[in-house]
Amino acid sequence: MITIVENLVDEKILAWLGWIVAILATFVAFRGIFHFSINEFLRDRRKILENRYIQTCPHVNLFEENGEIKIRSTFKSPFGTTQWRCELCGTVVGQQSTATEIAKYWAG
Repeated sequence: MITIVENLVDEKILAWLGWIVAILATFVAFRGIFHFSINEFLRDRRKILENRYIQTCPHVNLFEENGEIKIRSTFKSPFGTTQWRCELCGTVVGQQSTATEIAKYWAG
């Protein structure tokens, strides 16, 4: 009778160990196939948000002068460069005509 109980306990222990080994092997295989890094996720998310912000930036400021609403371009050319950079979002354009066209678009 004792040998039957010992055999059943041994079988249950082996079954549990088998399940544990199978779960660990599955986890290792899954980890090898799918790699997730929180730092890469946050970096990619930040790039997406920056691009979305740049796409929604109007590149102009509205201001009131003598009772009229006027539009001022936010593109500025830093000293020593020929590039034009938006002060709001950081978009860089190659020539002043492009910056002027963008401001005219928003002016209507």
